[in-house]
Amino acid sequence: MPTLQFKGKNIIWNHHLSIPYHTLEEISKLNFQADKGDGNLIIS
Repeated sequence: MPTLQFKGKNIIWNHHLSIPYHTLEEISKLNFQADKGDGNLIIS
């Protein structure tokens, strides 16, 4: 299967592996309110 190779790909890949991550936590005061919503959501 063909793969995309570009200059610096390994550096970018290793950088993404080094970034810490965490699960999203719900903030109750920011819950979606259907009566005020216009179809857009903010994910922070």
